[in-house]
Amino acid sequence: MDELRSLVQLSHELDGPSILVGSGVSPDNLATLHEHIGASEYHIGSGVRVNKDFNQLLDKSKINQARDILK
Repeated sequence: MDELRSLVQLSHELDGPSILVGSGVSPDNLATLHEHIGASEYHIGSGVRVNKDFNQLLDKSKINQARDILK
């Protein structure tokens, strides 16, 4: 996590490309990730789907939970 935080900080300092944090991100761990990494963008795939299954629909309550964390 320290390396990712360093990349995000460097990107901000150099006005470089945004770092899109992903892989395993979910509403359950988003607050901790955001607090430690401070990125402005996150990719949440299966973490906001019913039963965390890509074959299922998006779960509106999980999307709202993630949005509320990033407000």
